[in-house]
Amino acid sequence: MYEKGRASSPKALLTPLKRRESACVYFLRLAAWSQAVEDTVWQCHEAARANGVVLDRGIPNPENAHLTYYREILGDAYAEDAPGISAHLARWMPALNPAQREELATGLSGLLREQKGQGKTQGALKNLYIKILCWLYYRFRALAASLGVDPLPLIFCVAEEGLSAHALLLLRLLSGVGADVLLLEPRGDGAYLSLDPESRWSDLCEIPGAAPFAGDFSLKTFRRRHAPAQTAQPRAAATQ
Repeated sequence: MYEKGRASSPKALLTPLKRRESACVYFLRLAAWSQAVEDTVWQCHEAARANGVVLDRGIPNPENAHLTYYREILGDAYAEDAPGISAHLARWMPALNPAQREELATGLSGLLREQKGQGKTQGALKNLYIKILCWLYYRFRALAASLGVDPLPLIFCVAEEGLSAHALLLLRLLSGVGADVLLLEPRGDGAYLSLDPESRWSDLCEIPGAAPFAGDFSLKTFRRRHAPAQTAQPRAAATQ
């Protein structure tokens, strides 16, 4: 498992693991905006597109078809111990190498123990388990194959409505096993702090001179500012 490093700027996410002061990952939040960071944030977006994942509007719940496929492959499977989880992952995501599978299993087992210690019922834990495995398969399968490999994969997540508690657990899991995270919060930091009041799991970027995000900020408008040709091409093709 990787330790969370301290960083105050998105620039840290562009630093290869071998050049960091320690073998750490970064999990950063950006709750305000400044032109001074725009180019750096775009570089992070492009890094995530090349090696990671870009998420718009957070992480939606698995669809019914995803849950159906889970049951086809794993039936009613649920485990809390790392060996049991690893066995399920071997069937569910066979492309993972043994080290990645063991790291994910260890990390997920730790999260389940944490949630159990907070009084979550067995049914709630099982629902969380199935949701996380579905997310890993349908949203993060390509990223999972790069976990822990330098340069680390990057998760670029725009959370207009904030994160759900389960989505934060997933990002914590992926960060701990070797992925960086940049979380953009166009509506401010309040929703995140309701889940993590002491900022234990991520660091807020303190940008000098930053102001609230523009009211119309979205991943779509951000991309338009930086890649107008890329956004125009699909529209042109659609008219042919």
